[in-house]
Amino acid sequence: MKQDIQYYRERGAREETIERFFSGKIPDGLFRSGYAMDTLPETAFLAWRQDPDGFIQTETEMHIKTNQEKFLLQFLKNDALMEEYQVLAQDTVSAIHRMKGITDALKDCGAKKVTVTVEKDGEYLTFKTGTSYLYGYRSSYSTSGMAAPDRQEFERLFGRYAHPCAGIRKFPAAMCWRYKRP
Repeated sequence: MKQDIQYYRERGAREETIERFFSGKIPDGLFRSGYAMDTLPETAFLAWRQDPDGFIQTETEMHIKTNQEKFLLQFLKNDALMEEYQVLAQDTVSAIHRMKGITDALKDCGAKKVTVTVEKDGEYLTFKTGTSYLYGYRSSYSTSGMAAPDRQEFERLFGRYAHPCAGIRKFPAAMCWRYKRP
């Protein structure tokens, strides 16, 4: 269990936070025991009929005793997730917020290709690319959706492995939306 929570704190909470941030699912931090009674054997049914409160108390104690480690892990994961989500929500100038803004704009726009202007240190490059190369959270955006001359110019100006998202300035108005980096 210690390894599970350590891994989750180091990687899992951040990954889940980003996934939830992009899908719009804010973590609620609620505990869910996962208890479900599918069938009630005859002896259990008779016990319930004779003493419903006693039966429920016994079932509850058994469920907690059997699953207490799982419950503790869920509490610790919920805490780590809530903490990570709050950090992300407050860091509104992060690349993740910028990527979410780009993704939301592309969803609203509905285009298959867009014209993008990228700026870095006062140098600008405008090129066309497929929207699939710009959706979602990525460690970097692929330049393979650019035409070869644009890709070569991008690499000349910004370097082969530069991160296009960091400098995206706008999608021209003709694409139904403008995105300007804050």
